[in-house]
Amino acid sequence: MPPLVPLSRRRTPRLIAVLAGLLLTAGVIEWAVRGSGRSPDSLARPRSIAKPVPPPSAPRAPGALAVASPRESLVANAHLTRAEAAEELRQIYRQEELTRELEFEQRRYGANYWSAEADGAQLAALRRERDAMIARLNSEANAVLALMFPPETGEPIALAAIFGDDHPGPNLSGVSPAGRQKLEVEILAAAEVDPANLLAVASQILPAADLASYRQWNAPAVIALRHELVGFAPSEREFLAILRAAPGEEDGRDAAVTNVELAAELGGEREAEFRRTIDPAYQTAVQALQRLGRPLADASWLAATRARATSEIQQVRQDPALGDAAKTERVAAVERAYGQAITARLALPVGSLDDFGPAP
Repeated sequence: MPPLVPLSRRRTPRLIAVLAGLLLTAGVIEWAVRGSGRSPDSLARPRSIAKPVPPPSAPRAPGALAVASPRESLVANAHLTRAEAAEELRQIYRQEELTRELEFEQRRYGANYWSAEADGAQLAALRRERDAMIARLNSEANAVLALMFPPETGEPIALAAIFGDDHPGPNLSGVSPAGRQKLEVEILAAAEVDPANLLAVASQILPAADLASYRQWNAPAVIALRHELVGFAPSEREFLAILRAAPGEEDGRDAAVTNVELAAELGGEREAEFRRTIDPAYQTAVQALQRLGRPLADASWLAATRARATSEIQQVRQDPALGDAAKTERVAAVERAYGQAITARLALPVGSLDDFGPAP
């Protein structure tokens, strides 16, 4: 996958130049120049400016930032209120945030479109890094705003995470830089990011080669199957065979025939392993282990332990000799015993089970 442009290279031509213009509007450079005895116009203009000043004869949109020479900037941007400048800054920093978040999001994916994604522990580490990055951007943006309007106070710039576990960022493997730029524009314009909507947008704006790669990674059926096959570790051939065998709502295929074809494609041993993998109890155990970053080898043990706990709880609740209070007490005891066994086996911190323990 072609790497996203690192921040250190993106920032010099775009963000720093714009921020330099913003600082000029606050009079910071003018103050420094007065102390040195130099003329403001003797300072060098930024080499690259994200929002160049239109020619004097051309109208400028109301509230738009104008970044030019120091003297021109001080005059041209004098019309901005703190709220208008804050919104300009927020948009600039949100674009930077999006680029960095997309870099983080690529790390949630495996090496191939059929490979398992990052587990719960890895995703938690990514979230911590992302949140620290957003905090730094917010701090920097508000520092610039404070320099522009030192006597004024108001609402701070508060960037929030664009992606999350329930709406992850897309995998951009194989998407060209031009295609990525188009997608960034659409994401920035959206009120919220929805993977399904983003796929529809990608279908309209990406060239054929980019779209083929984008669909290969981000089609809903591919994402769902990738999550379902955690622990099965399929090859690409197996993944595609299972994907083809999944019956659609309106394709009219006979499930029995499809299962026979899939068994022939996978072979007896792997087909049996696949059936075990998609068993609901086993899936629950695998997803829990994945979320908590624990070895998937314990999935069978965990599924069997949960089944025993559920069976015991049902027996207690159906015992006619017990009153309601006694049933509640015994159910709690069973849950506690099995919860402690699971915690010890998986070396989990106390209190981490939540919905991961035996279901009542």
